[in-house]
Amino acid sequence: MKNDNIRLMRALEAYFQWHSTTDYLKNPPKTYTLPGIDLEERMRDIISKLESNSYKNQYEFEAELSSMTTQAHDGHLGATLRSWAVFRWYREEIGPLASISLNGKDLPQIFAMSKYVPFFSTAQRSLNGGLGDLNSTNSGFQPSPIVTIDGEDSVKWLEAMSLNSELQDRDAMYNNQFYAPSLDTSSGNFARPFEHPGAITTIGFKNGTERQYKNAAFLRDSFEGITDGVSFYKTFAELPPKDFRQQPSEVVRRGITRPSTAVMDPKSIEDYRSKSPKPISNCTLEICGYFLDKHPDTAVLAIARFMNGDELLTFMSAFSDFVTKFLAACKTAGKKKLIIDVTGNGGGLLLLAYDLLKQIFPTVDLTDLSEVRAIDQLDLTGSKVMSLLTSNKTSSEVRKNATETMFNLDLYWGEDGKKFSNWTNYFGPEVHSGFNFTKASYYDLNSTAIIGLHSGFSVAGYGNRPHPPPAVFAVDNVVLLSNGVCISACGSLATQITKHGVRTITVGGRPREGTIQAIGGVLGSQAITFEDINTWVKLIYETSTPEEQQRYSKTLLGRIHDDQAFLRYRLEAGVINYRNAIDYDDPSRIPRQFKYYPSTFRLWMTKEMLFDTSAIWNGVAEHVWG
Repeated sequence: MKNDNIRLMRALEAYFQWHSTTDYLKNPPKTYTLPGIDLEERMRDIISKLESNSYKNQYEFEAELSSMTTQAHDGHLGATLRSWAVFRWYREEIGPLASISLNGKDLPQIFAMSKYVPFFSTAQRSLNGGLGDLNSTNSGFQPSPIVTIDGEDSVKWLEAMSLNSELQDRDAMYNNQFYAPSLDTSSGNFARPFEHPGAITTIGFKNGTERQYKNAAFLRDSFEGITDGVSFYKTFAELPPKDFRQQPSEVVRRGITRPSTAVMDPKSIEDYRSKSPKPISNCTLEICGYFLDKHPDTAVLAIARFMNGDELLTFMSAFSDFVTKFLAACKTAGKKKLIIDVTGNGGGLLLLAYDLLKQIFPTVDLTDLSEVRAIDQLDLTGSKVMSLLTSNKTSSEVRKNATETMFNLDLYWGEDGKKFSNWTNYFGPEVHSGFNFTKASYYDLNSTAIIGLHSGFSVAGYGNRPHPPPAVFAVDNVVLLSNGVCISACGSLATQITKHGVRTITVGGRPREGTIQAIGGVLGSQAITFEDINTWVKLIYETSTPEEQQRYSKTLLGRIHDDQAFLRYRLEAGVINYRNAIDYDDPSRIPRQFKYYPSTFRLWMTKEMLFDTSAIWNGVAEHVWG
């Protein structure tokens, strides 16, 4: 067990070296509102503790590993162990909480919300007995706010707990503790915590009542044959006796999607839409459009995420086609104002965010700069891949595989609008804030390489779609609505659309006055899984001479090559942020991940909004346009 864990950590050192914000995290810029973390030092510290037998048990080690990645507050960074992901935790009896202002003007208070999220059964909801239950049908009932949790002030308790989050903004973290009525409905991290919450949660109400509520654990995997800690470790953590590298067919391919708090089932979507205006066309779990009854000149485009599990071209084409038809319907109906609702948006495919932006504002500039951490692994891999692409001796199969990597320079324009002449010209490195990065670049959306990577899909305005229809809405008549939980591709959409002049409005946040951000999720522009890195390493090893392979073996690439099969069995998920998004007009090149982008407007959630999403949109329309 000890040796396996040390091997695991040394392998993670190699993968995490690719993470783009590692250097900035050690001493973050002043615009970053969270503590920093030295990931490299923490990994060395964990290895040292393993070597000295400082951990009391396996759980303590895994908890520290989980804490380390969480403290980076980056939804594109993680290494979730299979054994860590076996259990799911729920505050089942108390259920989700809600943060609402009773009149829309006063600071919000915390209430128990014992209805509406499909996961919680009627019997479980009834345990609240109406205490703080916002949805009580008793006309004389006055809900009582929650003032303490486990003996502490409820707001302070939730603020502290919210720090255990992949988000990078404190108000978004706070919002993420609560039930969120959106297309991608979430019960919140209070109800579904990432880590073991203990057996009991004690809730104190303002009316003086105090109650204890049982917490629950659910098994995601079968416990057949597991009788104790030894058998648990053997099943979920221990390597099988055969050498994985010699037996690749026996490697269990684990999913790489990080655990989510979202409740995505037909019932939640049905409940959400039953409280909304009638959709104007057939919606999906990812996107839907509405016309407001109370504000006849206003349309709403609600976007939960920019991805699903369908075949890539099918999904991207359907998503883009929905936007096209929605905008055409808005024009036909004479709509003048548009609310883009990205509340709880979990991100996804960057090119779909670009496509949405280009359809709404066809003249928008998509010079969306990014850069990559200039490490030896990148240089070795990129130079080898480019040599394969430029050699006339490369087989068609290898050329195809090399073309579909991030090292194909045909994917990019340089900051000067020109192509990179060779790998050295791209790699640099350039030094920003004392750290090495590649030259800044942005995607060439007309490139056959980028279109090929997306199964033939072209962004509106590029490729085989060079002339999108004129804009339906003026910039001043578009607003972006968020609760701060706007992640990855959503963050790219938000930063680009605000640069074009669109205003933002954010709902909720910590109960205090002042501005908050519309974007509280990761602002890195590309996540890369460990399996992606494994594919790159496999490609360069299989196409290299023995001398080159020996050179690789003395680097961290060699460690990845030797340990990738081992990690496939140990890890549930592994991901790093590959590319920093940077602002074109900022010579400091500080990544967007560490910047503060204040929202134009702020709105408190009310009870009406909690149970009727059109009330949120009506509130936005009135707040922004009067």
